[in-house]
Amino acid sequence: MAFLGGLIIAVQSIGVCYGMNGDNLPQPSSVVSLYESNGIGAMRIYAPDTATLQALGGSNIQLILDVPNGSLQSFASDPSAAAAWVQSNVQAYTSSVSFRYIAVGNEVIPGGQAQYVLPAMQNIYNALSSAGLSGQIKVSTAVSQGVLGTSYPPSSGAFSSDAASTLGPIVQFLASNGAPLLVNVYPYFSYVSNPGSISLSYALFTSPGTVVQDGQYNYQNLFDAIVDALYAALEGVGGSNVGIVVSESGWPSGGGPAAATVGNAQTYNQNLINHVGNGTPRKPGPIETYIFAMFNEDLKSPGIEQNWGLFYPNQQPVYSINFRSLSMAKQISVEVSNMVAAALLLLGVLVAAPTAVQSIGVCYGTNGDNLPQPSSVVSLYKSNGIGAMRIYAPDTATLQALGGSNIQLILDVPNTSLQSIASDPSVATSWVQTNVQAYTSSVSFKYIAVGNEVIPGGQAQYVLPAMQNIYNALSSAGLSGQIKVSTAVSTGVLGTSYPPSSGAFSPDAASTLGPIAQFLASNGAPLLANVYPYNAYVGGGISLSYALFTSPGTVVQDGQYAYQNLFDAQVDALYAALQGVGASSVDIVVSESGWPSGGGPAAATVGNAQTYNQNLINHVGNGTPRKPGPIETYIFEMFNEDLKSPGIEQNWGLFYPNEQPVYSINFTVQSIGVCYGMLGNNLPPTSSVVNLYKSKGIGAMRIYSPDAATLQALKGSNIQLIVDVPNNNLQSIASDQSAAANWVKSNVQAHIPGVSFKYIAVGNEVIPGNQAQYVLPAMQNIYNALSSAGLSGQIKVSTSVSQGVLGSSYPPSNGAFSSDAASTLGPIVQFLAKTGAPLLVNVYPYFSYVNNQGSIKIDYALFTSPGTVVQDGQYGYQNLFDAIVDALYAALQKAGGSNVNVVVSESGWPSAGGTEATVSNAQTYNQNLIKHVGKGTPRKPGPIETYIFAMFNEDQKPAGIEQHWGLFKPDGQPVYPIDFS
Repeated sequence: MAFLGGLIIAVQSIGVCYGMNGDNLPQPSSVVSLYESNGIGAMRIYAPDTATLQALGGSNIQLILDVPNGSLQSFASDPSAAAAWVQSNVQAYTSSVSFRYIAVGNEVIPGGQAQYVLPAMQNIYNALSSAGLSGQIKVSTAVSQGVLGTSYPPSSGAFSSDAASTLGPIVQFLASNGAPLLVNVYPYFSYVSNPGSISLSYALFTSPGTVVQDGQYNYQNLFDAIVDALYAALEGVGGSNVGIVVSESGWPSGGGPAAATVGNAQTYNQNLINHVGNGTPRKPGPIETYIFAMFNEDLKSPGIEQNWGLFYPNQQPVYSINFRSLSMAKQISVEVSNMVAAALLLLGVLVAAPTAVQSIGVCYGTNGDNLPQPSSVVSLYKSNGIGAMRIYAPDTATLQALGGSNIQLILDVPNTSLQSIASDPSVATSWVQTNVQAYTSSVSFKYIAVGNEVIPGGQAQYVLPAMQNIYNALSSAGLSGQIKVSTAVSTGVLGTSYPPSSGAFSPDAASTLGPIAQFLASNGAPLLANVYPYNAYVGGGISLSYALFTSPGTVVQDGQYAYQNLFDAQVDALYAALQGVGASSVDIVVSESGWPSGGGPAAATVGNAQTYNQNLINHVGNGTPRKPGPIETYIFEMFNEDLKSPGIEQNWGLFYPNEQPVYSINFTVQSIGVCYGMLGNNLPPTSSVVNLYKSKGIGAMRIYSPDAATLQALKGSNIQLIVDVPNNNLQSIASDQSAAANWVKSNVQAHIPGVSFKYIAVGNEVIPGNQAQYVLPAMQNIYNALSSAGLSGQIKVSTSVSQGVLGSSYPPSNGAFSSDAASTLGPIVQFLAKTGAPLLVNVYPYFSYVNNQGSIKIDYALFTSPGTVVQDGQYGYQNLFDAIVDALYAALQKAGGSNVNVVVSESGWPSAGGTEATVSNAQTYNQNLIKHVGKGTPRKPGPIETYIFAMFNEDQKPAGIEQHWGLFKPDGQPVYPIDFS
């Protein structure tokens, strides 16, 4: 079976503040459920509240807990008061509540209570330290942006003299304890105070271009300018290493000046969510941000203060908001599992709901007499990182197999049950009781699809009453907030679809769908739609490239919206149709989409199916022109089903019934790690290195030997790790199984749990060569040792080779291992294929370029060629990196490893010390590499897991380029700006 790798989870930087100044708010247990159902992974509360802390137990929602301003003086003056507070409000809940920060005071600097903040912070910190919690929970304070005395331009940012006297020592405290400064950032207030000099578009993230040019930094929105002014102010008081967490930001939806509208609030908060993963011009990388607030609060002062909520007290949204935007995500390499969600937040970023990790699920049809057992099917989903499933009827064996898997589920009410459920509420209750309630303790139900493609038609009349009865049954069971009720329609419900903005339901469909759309809107549920560009294409009049996501440019211009693919056009036509029936707040979930690999017209080929589905996976995180943001999408389908009608109906599967892939498909998204070399006498302590990885959102690391201090520092970080078996250990480990077992025991087992080992690289660049003979037996012995420890499924064993193993690399399709390398690599490739591990390869276009300047242009090496440089059959190459990687894939195929993936275990460009080794070229190469690897190569579309070499310049390497590969200087300052987002 093809190794498809670990899913790369997209982590979000958004939490929401939960204010309680209302007399009509829901119970805390309902609030926590609302956070969970919307995928909100973090909360701030302004005082310890017993009911809320109890409700948060086991939720994995990360928490900022405030020490109220009224307690500051007592905590500052009395350490025992601080200790008692920690004991009652933190220690009592740490076994089940994920505390992240203690905010000691809110917006009291500058002011009369400012003097108490630092001593209160110190006493709270000491109390946490005595409880063994100071490493886990950070202590800070929350300030307003009003602490700035100067904020324009952002690089001149400085604290006011009143604030600086208090904040200076606080910043030193934060720096010494690795804690951020919490800041409440409100472009709204800046705008309404200065509407003559600040444009609304600059405040709302809607400016079309740069508004403020500040040296090398361009500002297109006010939020970034405020945050960067705060960073400049921190630097001015010696806090250049202190991060900022935006502990409040938002926009009121009413009660104030003309700008306080629902439309502006929706625009600001949605754009904020979409933006914060990118960071600021001065500080690229995710900005941990908390939207203010969850609810409108009626006990606050009349006016805007009552109108900051995302939700009304009845839990209905004030406006539509999407918390699952992949465009804002920093991509951190982790194996897919909802159980790691809480730990991921230690990276300084917050996890979205499981299905928003990636917007792709897969439909599991069972119309075959040769399909694997449901338990095997669920294992196949998990091994390929597929986090969501749709089944078309409740199946006991499947529901049992899903127990504990954390796979999100769409469960259909079959069409044959619609009439009985529509006419008899007790039948709906019984159906829910038997097929849902019986499994809710272990199965993650997401949607109930009441009927599939029955609108319009004879059964259409039963859909809405059946939906209502199912909803009522769920509500009676206390599940209606957790499980949404919808129906699945085809794009055939559209009477008009061109241009997309004219999308409208056909009269036959509209009469049924109008009331259904209102039901969905009132319950916060999406419309499920089966979207098939294939069917539209075979109907005629549409180019294949438009259907396959391969058009080189815009195909349809529809007013302000440009369409490059048919999928987006169909989805946006459905959104226009929903708007036409008064349901503009209803989202669309694509409950089926796919392409057949055979059995029909000429377009039904394996190649087209692979192209469509891979491009679909790569695309849906971006959203459509009309609706940016991820589109939750389910590929149809998991298996080819032989009991369906002959022809294309039997050929939609991603896998054959024997669980082998019909074609290679990659469910991963971009993954960038950085290699951490240690050949320097001036490098920072390993704990600082790990913090630097985390602060930059770098989710994966490679180290070249097991280093105890590094492994210790990595504990709890969730940074994925490649650890090398050094070359000088190969012979002993190859010849002695007990030596391998001891190595694994000391360097791997001793650090589990805590360290997220991903690969063991057995040797680095020793093939071909004298030590090559030891690599495979050493790999086998390490694998056996991991297997004995129960870790071989979790940690993959490979070796790292240079691109020099290629004897032929041009054109890429002729790629083949050299005769010296092939004799060793052939058996290794078979081992990798058998164990589902990738081949690790160090890929350096730099060396190819400097050794062949007569035939290779620098723009081809730097990803800056304006067009195709090498045409190799059907594949066009615009950069050398892709050509090298595809030559390696061709070589693997020739060695019998067509299912073995390549992980680029090193790549980079030196910034000094040799030919074309400049800061500019290094920055260009590495930034373009980060941007590129999510797309894949012409031969292998889809993300390429890649590790940049290296984190630091290393002064103990040989003089010349070897000392100049680092992204950072040993003092932690960047050699050049680089954006990992």
